[in-house]
Amino acid sequence: MVLANQSNSDLLKHNQERIINQVEKALQNVGKATVLLAMDFDECAIDEHLSRQVTLFYEHRGHLTPEDKKNFDLKSIVKLFSVYQGLKLEEFSLKIKDIAQHIHWRKGFIKFFQELQTGSNIFPVFISSGLLDAAKIALKQIGIEKIAVIAAEITTDSQNIIQGAYSIISDQDKKLVIAELQKRHHFEKVVTVGHSAGDVLLIASGTPGFRLAFPDHQLAVKAADHVINDWREVGEYIERKIVRR
Repeated sequence: MVLANQSNSDLLKHNQERIINQVEKALQNVGKATVLLAMDFDECAIDEHLSRQVTLFYEHRGHLTPEDKKNFDLKSIVKLFSVYQGLKLEEFSLKIKDIAQHIHWRKGFIKFFQELQTGSNIFPVFISSGLLDAAKIALKQIGIEKIAVIAAEITTDSQNIIQGAYSIISDQDKKLVIAELQKRHHFEKVVTVGHSAGDVLLIASGTPGFRLAFPDHQLAVKAADHVINDWREVGEYIERKIVRR
């Protein structure tokens, strides 16, 4: 079912149900992890906003007003997905791959993830209001495939033609995702990494003392316990505060 076809109350209810489905799917690979590492993706792991670039490429296919592009409530985000309707999934994925080839990873990110040991007590997950497909395609290009990404999903018909939004992660939903992950697995600590005003609730959901932010926005900095300038510092902070203790 496409979210845009629902009333506001049904939209909120069904979207939350689908978010919880993503959470449960992500936790299938949690193993014995005791630390949740929850991170934003666009403009945090990468310098650019990949999902926004994809949307702008297809902008001519929709009927978006300037207000549609400014608002980031659930209904408005669903409307943004209208520009993808009718596209073949294969074509859409190829365009994402093409755009993703030109992104730049934030300083220290690739090495940081290379050093995250498989089977360690840290469970990393990206929580993004961007496109699930975009984040996964970009991560795959640098060899990162087995990582949980909870983000906006598209839905297709039997012919793999995009119908619209299946689920959306708004800025407010980032807090819900962390709460549901914690509710189901009871992590000992939650480390959060964000960068923008839209990440305030994500950052604030971390364990006190383990809330990190890049200095991109004063509200993100205010919500954090520690300001970081690159991903190397994230690794050092985790090593010092968690691994060595």
